[in-house]
Amino acid sequence: MNVGIISTGRYAPKLVLDNKRLEQLVDTNDEWIITRTGISERRIIAPSREMPTPEYCKENSLNYNEEMWKWLNETENVYYMGKMAGENALNSAGIKKEDVSLLVVSCNSPLFVFPSQAAILRKMLSLDNAEPWAITSGCTSSIFHMKFIDTYLKQHGGTALSICPDALSATVDWSDRNNCVLFGDSAGAIVFSEVKEGGIQSYILGSKPSFEIALRTGLENQTINTNPLEFSYKKQIERPYFYMNGNEVFKFATRIMGGSNDYEGVIVEALKACGKTVEDIDLFIPHQANDRIIDAALKRCKINRDKVARTVDRYGNNSAASIPVALDEAVQEKRIKKGDTIVFAGFGADLSYGAAVVDWSY
Repeated sequence: MNVGIISTGRYAPKLVLDNKRLEQLVDTNDEWIITRTGISERRIIAPSREMPTPEYCKENSLNYNEEMWKWLNETENVYYMGKMAGENALNSAGIKKEDVSLLVVSCNSPLFVFPSQAAILRKMLSLDNAEPWAITSGCTSSIFHMKFIDTYLKQHGGTALSICPDALSATVDWSDRNNCVLFGDSAGAIVFSEVKEGGIQSYILGSKPSFEIALRTGLENQTINTNPLEFSYKKQIERPYFYMNGNEVFKFATRIMGGSNDYEGVIVEALKACGKTVEDIDLFIPHQANDRIIDAALKRCKINRDKVARTVDRYGNNSAASIPVALDEAVQEKRIKKGDTIVFAGFGADLSYGAAVVDWSY
């Protein structure tokens, strides 16, 4: 049995935060950001109203459970983005919700530890027959999904929906010019099922956790920033922030993606695992963290620049959503055709890393 991708979907907030507007927040400028990252703008969630609290509902004689589900389904938030991306992917494939047997979700910026993001999205999408799994490994999550889904469907059959929504704008320190310029919000989704030809060919996964060069944040993310242009410094300083040692992560990423003198890199490893070479790549879809990291991987692996999918200039680093959003854009732009070899590669929190090779099935 071959397991492959049969459709994709994405969702991006309407609010665009470009570099010129960021100049109003921190000591930065458009040229500085583009030169170091390649990012011109990013999307930011903008909820139309605040999340209800138990106290508010009690004071106004409202049912807290009902109000929460209403807020999640009707107001732009990280789960709403996931729902919209998932619906777009299912509609694209013509898949009925009752036919989805597996839901796998990754979100590095959840509003709650419990219920899990998978349980919440299962209910929001009415996927009553789907097993909900939350598997999060930073920006590499979508590649971890591929291995889990490939193994699961080969054992149980059925159809799987992978959703990766992220809104790091809710956890970033908007007074830190080194990090706040990098991130954006969005969601991507992929539908997997049995295919007659092609499908997932190989995957390589791993992690090298380090608290010193960690990408990390705290757990108390219930309070979200609705608009970075209207935030309160005092309020944010009281909260834990997303933290990243950018220089060390850059060194790790360029080595793990493109290799070094003593390591061939995860891209070449994944290609070798299925008997392919760099010359077989029709489209390379990397994690969209930074233009310089992508360019370093292309140079070290000798991949033609015309064969890479880039969204970082318009979306910024959208975390777990990065790869599936870039994939859906490539599908919509008809950059992929049946039989093409697609290579995915990423790295992220946990200092996770991974690559997967997929032969396109439609």
